[in-house]
Parts: sequence; C-alpha cells; structure tokens
Amino acid sequence: MSAWGISNFENDTALDWVNEIIQEQEITGLQESIKTFLKDFSGESTSLIDCSKFLTAAETVAAIIGSPNEDFPEELKEWVESKYIKIEQITIDDAKKGVKLIMTDSEAKEMFLDSGYFKSWEKAQKDLIKRLSK
Repeated sequence: MSAWGISNFENDTALDWVNEIIQEQEITGLQESIKTFLKDFSGESTSLIDCSKFLTAAETVAAIIGSPNEDFPEELKEWVESKYIKIEQITIDDAKKGVKLIMTDSEAKEMFLDSGYFKSWEKAQKDLIKRLSK
C-alpha cells in the first residue's frame, strides 16, 4: 500500500476503494463490508489494506450522515449526493467500533507508530469517531 499522508484518503487502497464503491449501484456493499470487517477482525492478522478499506468505508458513512472529512473525494461526494442512502444506526455504531479496534491494535496503528506520525493519525481517527457520533 502506498501512503502519502495521515488522512484516510491519502493512500492507494482508499482511492481504489472509492472507485469500486462509485461503480456499485447499491450501498449494501458498504454496510456488508463494515459487518464483515468487524466479524473477521484480528489485531494480529487483519492486514493494513483491510484497515485502510475499513477506514475509507467509515469515512463514507460519516459523509452520508452529513459529516464528511475536509478531504472527502469530490467524485465520491457526487456519488453519495446522487443516491438516496439510509444508513442504519447499527452501521454507524459498527463503523465507530471498527475505528476504535484499528486504533487499539492493528497493522495500521503499528505503521503510524513506526512512522513518527502516530499523534496526527490518532487525531484523525478520533475526529472520524466524533463525526460518526453526530
């Protein structure tokens, strides 16, 4: 995975995921991916790529409920705005739960701990949780 910043959209995996979700006609893939991530999550075996995809999905949920990040991709914003999307509270809660898991014990956390940008990354994830809580 190539990353160039601490934002959840500043990596190749996130941008690939954005392209995939835009091609889907339904949002069910988003909700299913969140459920699957939580069910399968293991701090020891969940990959950095899986964490990045999940954080991008959580960012998308935040945008759907009206709290997008400032760097939310324009093409995804247009996609979200062109759909009538109802996100259930359980999906929002699951998104928050997944972000907290990633922040606690994950390859993503380890990558940022080793990079020297952990505090900035952690702040970005706490902001995401806050935006999911509105």
